Amino acid sequence: MRIMNYLLTIALVLMVGSCSKERPAENDDLAAVDFKSRIDQEKEKTQEVFELDLHQYQVLGQLATLERQKRELEEQIEGGDEKQIPVLETVMVKININTDFLKAIHESSCDYLRTEQRRLDKLVREGKKEHKSELEEVNKKVKQCDEGYTQTPLYIYPPLPRVSGEGGGGGCFDTGPEMGGCKHILNEGKLLINTLDSQEEVRRVQLQTMQGEVISEGNPLGKHSTLEGVSQIGIEITALENGVLEIVKGNSKYRSEVEIR
Repeated sequence: MRIMNYLLTIALVLMVGSCSKERPAENDDLAAVDFKSRIDQEKEKTQEVFELDLHQYQVLGQLATLERQKRELEEQIEGGDEKQIPVLETVMVKININTDFLKAIHESSCDYLRTEQRRLDKLVREGKKEHKSELEEVNKKVKQCDEGYTQTPLYIYPPLPRVSGEGGGGGCFDTGPEMGGCKHILNEGKLLINTLDSQEEVRRVQLQTMQGEVISEGNPLGKHSTLEGVSQIGIEITALENGVLEIVKGNSKYRSEVEIR
């Protein structure tokens, strides 16, 4: 009996020792899962856009509004109100200026897309097949570039969703490929804005209220970790129904109406 009790005691000691050794491993596994979960959550809160795409949204909105004004003025002039002729001429000048902006954005976007095409093609030829679908999408856009400038917008990244804005004066509307009176929807969290090194420097990015009050301001983050010729600006954006993203680029600035959810 004493031998049996002795053996049982030894067995219990070994079991306790074994359990005490396993607990830290279990804790390590839980810690690793928790860390991965936090990383995934951070990624979900981060959104990445190209400054050229943001600028294109703004120019397209301006053009759509101007085109609507042009039609209204033409109707008034046809009705006999010749005083509107100088106003129409001013609107036509603005249309031409914004069309030139749009062509320049298109050309810069195409230059970048061709660079990205070469980068992805090299990766795929090196056996990194996970980039094949990316390359196929870029190839489609480069084909659009090769066809020359058209009124069909060319975005580097998929376009952001949009809803009716406060400053549109008539709701969010489409006129062919153009859009006006819209605000674009962004995700709450960190917004990463990609800028092209070949372009004029983006000197300031601010999230503002519709009245111009600054809510947050962007900070330069340096070179993009994977994309060639691209730098980044990071800005924290909080939930806001009606706001403005103001971007100062070179000696000019533009404002895009946004909603942050």
